[in-house]
Amino acid sequence: MANQYDKNVNSDYADAFATFDRQRSGRIDFESLKILMSSLGHPVADHEIKGLVQPSNNPNVPAGIDFPSFVQLISAKEKGSDNTRKGVEEAFRAFDRGNRGFLSESEFRHIMTKMGEKMSNEEVDEMLREAGVAPGSDLDYMAFTSILFG
Repeated sequence: MANQYDKNVNSDYADAFATFDRQRSGRIDFESLKILMSSLGHPVADHEIKGLVQPSNNPNVPAGIDFPSFVQLISAKEKGSDNTRKGVEEAFRAFDRGNRGFLSESEFRHIMTKMGEKMSNEEVDEMLREAGVAPGSDLDYMAFTSILFG
């Protein structure tokens, strides 16, 4: 079962990769890689991928990243995303005193403005607005993390 899943996932990745491999060289360039990663829900910073995009020994083949390296990159990003999502869910759960699956707006605001990478009240307001949370209402943190991480 896992092998079939892996084949389907690799097939999806191969299709996406091929879309950006316009020269059919088996490689995609730096900018195409950034766009592809973003389109797959895993935006990357320049410094994350700079070392992955290698020059080619063949003058007719552009510098870029090949498909196996791309699969390794996307797999690492997805694994990291899963770990980050679980960490966020666990952090919210720790503040959910009644184990209801909800946090009050004030509890959420406290977490976001006082802990970790502190946000401003305006940033929290914008985040709640974008997530469709009405002012003064409770936040379903599992649904919220689904919105954050897709």
